[in-house]
Amino acid sequence: MEEEVILKIIEKSNNKGIKLQNIEKNLNLDNRENLLKVLNNLEMNGKIFLTENDKYIIFPEGLEIGQILCSHKGNRYIRHNDIQFYIDPNDMNCALDFDTVVFKPDFDHKTATIERVLKRESNQIVCELHSCGKKKQLSSYNTPSKIDVIIDEDKLNDFVDGDRFVVEIDNLSFLNSTKGKIIEKLGNKNDPDIEEISIANSKGFSTNYSSKYLEEIKAIPSEVKEEEILNRLDLRDEEIFTIDSKYTKDMDDALSLKILPNGNFLLGVHIANVSHYVKRNSEIFNDAINRGTSVYMANSVIPMLHFVLSNGICSLNPEVDRLTKSCIMEITPKGKVINYEIKDSVINSKKKMTYEEVNMILEDGIIPSGYEPYIETLLNLHKLTSILSKNREKEGYIEFASSEIKVITDSANNPIEFRKVHQGPAEKMVEYSMVLANEVVASHIYWMDLPFVYRIHGAPDQYKIEDTMDLLHELGYRLDMLNNISSPHLLQQVLKQLSVKEEYQALSSLFLRTMSKAKYSVDNIGHFALGLDCYTHFTSPIRRAPDLLVHTLLDMYENSNINNIDFEKLEEKLKEHCNHASYKERQADIAEMEVNKLRMVQYMENHIGDTFMGRILEIYPNEVNIITEDNIYAVVPIEYIAGNNIRYNSSSKSLRGSNASYYIGNKVESQVLAVSKEDRKVICSIEKNLSIKNKPKVKTLKLH
Repeated sequence: MEEEVILKIIEKSNNKGIKLQNIEKNLNLDNRENLLKVLNNLEMNGKIFLTENDKYIIFPEGLEIGQILCSHKGNRYIRHNDIQFYIDPNDMNCALDFDTVVFKPDFDHKTATIERVLKRESNQIVCELHSCGKKKQLSSYNTPSKIDVIIDEDKLNDFVDGDRFVVEIDNLSFLNSTKGKIIEKLGNKNDPDIEEISIANSKGFSTNYSSKYLEEIKAIPSEVKEEEILNRLDLRDEEIFTIDSKYTKDMDDALSLKILPNGNFLLGVHIANVSHYVKRNSEIFNDAINRGTSVYMANSVIPMLHFVLSNGICSLNPEVDRLTKSCIMEITPKGKVINYEIKDSVINSKKKMTYEEVNMILEDGIIPSGYEPYIETLLNLHKLTSILSKNREKEGYIEFASSEIKVITDSANNPIEFRKVHQGPAEKMVEYSMVLANEVVASHIYWMDLPFVYRIHGAPDQYKIEDTMDLLHELGYRLDMLNNISSPHLLQQVLKQLSVKEEYQALSSLFLRTMSKAKYSVDNIGHFALGLDCYTHFTSPIRRAPDLLVHTLLDMYENSNINNIDFEKLEEKLKEHCNHASYKERQADIAEMEVNKLRMVQYMENHIGDTFMGRILEIYPNEVNIITEDNIYAVVPIEYIAGNNIRYNSSSKSLRGSNASYYIGNKVESQVLAVSKEDRKVICSIEKNLSIKNKPKVKTLKLH
């Protein structure tokens, strides 16, 4: 069906528009399926527009098409032609994060109003039931703005106020409401853990599995069979071990290390061979691709693969045979990989080590019971890590201040502590080994010139870097301007020098916000923050869909006749998978962050009126964001900041008054005023600036 013919029909209607059935009459069509596909394509390309009264018109001037994105602070915006348009919650018009929408831009105020949703990234939301007089209504939970869902009231008769559901909604909206249907009931708002369940489901992560999925699981063996070991590299007698958190049950990576007679290291990275059990296009495979990732929330996990797989046959548990894919690398004492092989293998892990206990060995010289046979290997692995670390630094690896926080709970699952995740030598040994294996696997396929899934990270925007450097200058730091950021080395050097400052976390986050988000792609542009030309995710197929895809591709290229593969079709499918995986990764990040904030609110609810030390992370015209010394994020409305005539200064993003000033990175004394469970906010006041009396001292940092 020709698009030009349909466009002419719509043009003839002038500004009045034309309904679908009238377009059908003009074309003498009986089947509207193909017509709807063409109309949808014309809409997505910004050639036509569907009005509120269901009429198609030529796309109006003054409207644009874009995707809704979400900032780390929870603000929604659209980036279009290098301009960022922020969206007021009242102007969302039922749109959700990452939806493709038609919007009306206001160039003067850099804001946008959503006119229509063209394509939903996900059409499922969580809703809560409440009564309005005698009428029962469903309203959205944890969406950018409140959405009322229109549903047949007789379908709500058996439910009570506070019940929460997963609901499928339409694209079309009617005054901040839309039609929908109930998919499943999650529970009631008064149930234990309902908030975490609701947050996870609101971001598309469910614990439910189809009956076909559960049937397929039954067919998967619980232990490795002898016939599965045939033609595999047998490493069961080798000294192979895992290093994970003591709480980890889904272990998808193990390590081995030998010193060769020539003095080189032989590093083995052994990864759970999930693709052996989860076959392409099976129900389990498709479900994993749809989920995209496991979600780790406080002390619970929603796994990408069912626990039977993730904690069972796919997990590299100690003292049992497990099927793996091994990337075995010969590395010189200078850290250069001179030889490697990627093999299907079988291992029998000799020990489940923990980060905590390995760090006791490497940091404190204390040897926990059972580690005695592995000391020499661990010391050699630590030595190799130091070599790899120095090489990474030379390549431009950018290390930002860690903001990852672990929630510690008591026996009743109440939060009692918020601990910064420690990056000790044990964590770094695993990290650097995995990064190297990911790089080797990516390069292996890249030079074969075959379709693949890469982990990419583009260079930051030069203007954003310049703005951040200007801000640091305003804050009193004397830095040379970074005129060329195509290489990460200069940015790396700035962060390294800032890292000695007590306010480093706040300063590091300024630069982190200039960076693009790492994502998955079939187009390899390298990884800026790692300083690598070629990178993928191969090492976590239990927890991440892209890693499972990588394993599946390795199987395909190893075991299939290459000439029988439709590479064009394969690459198109991989593009879809990459886009979806990037979206699900972002949703998981947001869900994890929101659960942490929920836990912080629950903790601070018992500390209202208490005084805490904190540090300023961000300053806005109407509020200040701080992090307390106990690693709890809080918001301070400007009216609760000590000082007279406090005003916002945009050039230095600071607050200045007649007798007080506040700058990013300042240490402050704050008091907890209230908490908001609905918004997941801890609300504080700032009683005193402990860093300065008036203006900051000049801090000089020189770039070499």
